[in-house]
Amino acid sequence: MAGLITSVSANSFVVNQKNGAATVGFSTTTKISQTTPAALTDVTPGSCVSVRPERGSSPGANGAVTAAAVQISSAKNGACFANVREFTGAAGVLRGTVNSVDATTLVVAPAGGATPATAALTTTTSYARHAPTDAQAIAQGECVTARGTTDGNGTLQADTIALRPAVNGKCQGANR
Repeated sequence: MAGLITSVSANSFVVNQKNGAATVGFSTTTKISQTTPAALTDVTPGSCVSVRPERGSSPGANGAVTAAAVQISSAKNGACFANVREFTGAAGVLRGTVNSVDATTLVVAPAGGATPATAALTTTTSYARHAPTDAQAIAQGECVTARGTTDGNGTLQADTIALRPAVNGKCQGANR
């Protein structure tokens, strides 16, 4: 379930979706994460990153791409993106550990691969940080994607909740 949070109570919130409002319940065992805006200065050697190439771009030598978006995340069990297939230079997302970064270039050691890949950074590249958080981050006006099971009352009991900022009061991609 995905949409804009319209109200929050102690252990639940209401999401406005394309087909109407829905209630999501959560507990202390629900895994909650949040994506927040970041900047190039937040990307440092050793950071875990996901680099989304510009739409329609073709990878160059050694999988080089022009980055549309860079998302910074935390290592899990000391590794960035464990169990991810090697990046092959296809026009997919590049995930791995930052080797080096400057104003125009990001060099990433791909998860599952040995050959570093280069991402060109432009003035239009966007940056975000994705990190675990707690229920305090659940707020009216945030965008949410929640997964879990629906109980007999029609409430989604969330196993995972992913929060991100709304853009002009709307959630991009929420009304699929």
